Amino acid sequence: MNTLSLHEIPGARASILVVEDNGPLADNLRDILEDQNMLVRICASGHDALDACGARDFDLALVDMRLPDMAGDALSEALAALRPDMPVIIITGHADLDSAVKAVSGENIVGYERKPLDMDRLLVLAREVIARKRAQRELRESELKYRTIFDTAADMILCVDEQGMIVECNARAREVLGLDADAAAGRSIQTLVHPDDHEAARECIVSVLSGAPMLKKEIRMLKSNGEILFASVNASLMPAHGPRKQSLCVIHDITGRHRAEQEKLKLQQQLLHSQKMEAIGTLAGGVAHDFNNMLAIIIGNAQIGLADTPAGEPGREALQEILTAARRASELTMKMLTFARKEMRDMQPMDLNEVCNSLTGLLNRTFPRSVRITPLLEKGLPPIKGDANHIFQSLLNICNNARDAMPSGGELLIETSALTLGQEFCRMRPDAEPGVYCRVRIADTGVGMAPALMDKIFEPFFTTKGLGKGTGLGLSMTFGIVKTHNGFIAVSSEPDGGAIFDVYFPAADASVTASRVQESGQIPRGSETILLVDDEAPFLKVAKKMLERAGYCVITADNGRRALETFKKKKDSIDLVVMDVIMPEMEGREALAGMLRIRPDVPAILASGFTSDSDIELPPGAAAYVQKPFDMNDLCGAVRRVLDQNRGAPPAP
Repeated sequence: MNTLSLHEIPGARASILVVEDNGPLADNLRDILEDQNMLVRICASGHDALDACGARDFDLALVDMRLPDMAGDALSEALAALRPDMPVIIITGHADLDSAVKAVSGENIVGYERKPLDMDRLLVLAREVIARKRAQRELRESELKYRTIFDTAADMILCVDEQGMIVECNARAREVLGLDADAAAGRSIQTLVHPDDHEAARECIVSVLSGAPMLKKEIRMLKSNGEILFASVNASLMPAHGPRKQSLCVIHDITGRHRAEQEKLKLQQQLLHSQKMEAIGTLAGGVAHDFNNMLAIIIGNAQIGLADTPAGEPGREALQEILTAARRASELTMKMLTFARKEMRDMQPMDLNEVCNSLTGLLNRTFPRSVRITPLLEKGLPPIKGDANHIFQSLLNICNNARDAMPSGGELLIETSALTLGQEFCRMRPDAEPGVYCRVRIADTGVGMAPALMDKIFEPFFTTKGLGKGTGLGLSMTFGIVKTHNGFIAVSSEPDGGAIFDVYFPAADASVTASRVQESGQIPRGSETILLVDDEAPFLKVAKKMLERAGYCVITADNGRRALETFKKKKDSIDLVVMDVIMPEMEGREALAGMLRIRPDVPAILASGFTSDSDIELPPGAAAYVQKPFDMNDLCGAVRRVLDQNRGAPPAP
């Protein structure tokens, strides 16, 4: 999504009040904001901030939650009393969801950012807030000007008789509503009112004609071109001239105010929703971590049991069912982890066909039977470099939209192909570079889209679904993921003609091969000594069995501290360390750092059931990362590769 920089906000230079007692952070904020052509005032306390606001107005205030003389929310309340229209963004390093919701309950608080600050996100939010404030100020100025015009009878005025027929209307009404001067008189007022508001308009006119005092109603009116106008109608009884009573309707156009109120409501809902989703994401990641640890134990023991059970034995089939179910459960936890992650840093060579095979399997299990899934996957597709989980999610979002576009059923095509894009094609697509691409085509036979709709489908929060039936974030997320992978999306559709989404990913270098676990009956073997570290006793037991069956000598430790003590005693005999990342007493990273100080050349493999962004970034000394739950092939294959790489030998087959 393209966003304007702060340089491009219309009007004079924006001014920001930064209330932060951390000097280096305040100076950093000043440098970044001034680089965005903004005027910045730094205050280290709440009282200094109040003095500054008493002297002048600011477009936005960034307020630290913890200040030396008062809390950030208390300062925000005081600022609201002093400058009611000055928006505030709260900054904090200590918060949870409940305190976040409490903090943003103030009407002037429009944002809530946690330290360490995501400056890109903060700048985007600041731009939106400043632009909105200026738009609201312009709206207020426009309404003030309109009131002056209203006082001189420049509002729309309709005179309506007892039968609800228009007797006369002023020039402003004819201009706004698109009425013909000759045809307006004698026309029913109901022809100018939205059908859903007919009864409200009728009751208003009947009441004043029956002697009620002036009534004020907000209704929707219709212009001659069908456009909806939100109107505030003041109806009163006109002084009688003859036997016929007439109602005087002074109509004020409040469309701008209505849109501003709807925008404010939407922003509030988005803020609360984003905070809720962040909390849910954290919960999902934690649950997935615990499940992955348990699944690793189930998968490992099931594999060992299968290896010990001869073919034809009654228990072998049950063990295979356990292993299959555990692997399916592992797929579910991976989706939870994908939801919990915010960025893609695990960019690895991958086979796009494998992603599409997994996607097809999920769709066949979850989509209605009336939707026929047709995969056409080109063999020998070159690998791409990317995050398989996020690419899976981006394609799933498109498929979900396709399903919703086929309420009565239809066909969903998922096709892959390798294409070479030349200069002529790329001239028509500024976001494309000439070269080899892997394309995923997702085509449906649904209701299709009009051209005007296709221009908006990737905008955040844009949805054609009813309230509560869609967030409007799915295709926006897809667009962002594809852009992060240096790809692009082409869409073609027409009403009642289905839709085609072509998603292009640049192919990786020819020398790169897609990484995957080779399933075979041959487990990579060795005889080296491995230090295995994990705080889960059942997992430690099953992983030890796996490695010992592959011929390795295994030493175990149940936390980082004991692992470090063991390593100090046996540093010369240990060939490899396999260690969990998250453990009590001493985490895996800290323990590994201690081992490297003792012996800098020791190779290590880190393992975890929770792949947060920080976990994916391997620290110095860590040669590989394995995701729980893993099976014997995963573990023994990774061990053999790292050992071979460390001694300079070719990897074991």
